[in-house]
Amino acid sequence: MRIVLLGPPGSGKGTQAALLVEQLGITHISTGALLRDAAERGTELGLQAKTISDKGELVPDSVISDMLEERLHYMMMLPMVISSMVTRATWPRQNHWISCWNGYINL
Repeated sequence: MRIVLLGPPGSGKGTQAALLVEQLGITHISTGALLRDAAERGTELGLQAKTISDKGELVPDSVISDMLEERLHYMMMLPMVISSMVTRATWPRQNHWISCWNGYINL
């Protein structure tokens, strides 16, 4: 089972994910948490994302996609819920994400 929650900051993705984790016993992967974790661990992608976000810029889809793919391959047999931010500012980037999500859901 793969569930993907998309929405702007503060829309309740994390709240809904927590409920799904509790009710279904599945794993939650947050793209924001992935970015913070990778930066704290000092990974190449994490440091790259931190440098970009520290400048107030959006982390490129390719970086987030690579982090998510890395984590999903590690956990690919587990049922999970994925939450990720979508805003008007990021909407032009969403065409790329549609094909990424399709690939992730089918892992």
